[in-house]
Amino acid sequence: IRDRSPSRGLGDVYKRQELYEKALILEPNNKIALEYQGELFVEINKMDKAMKNLLKLEKLCPNSCEELEMLKNYIDGIGSKSWQ
Repeated sequence: IRDRSPSRGLGDVYKRQELYEKALILEPNNKIALEYQGELFVEINKMDKAMKNLLKLEKLCPNSCEELEMLKNYIDGIGSKSWQ
């Protein structure tokens, strides 16, 4: 389930980071967690980490997927979250 609710964007950055890390420990190829974590990395100016998530999504989605496109757009600065 994709969480595009306002509460997702209002959470404590450290708490969000912790939750995405836990999700990826349980399921390393979780595309939604990779996208959300990548967006968080952009928000906290850790572009190198955001790009790593993007590269992993490119491998998981060789023919593209929603999560890949959303993160790509977010990195490019043209993506927006519904809660913003």
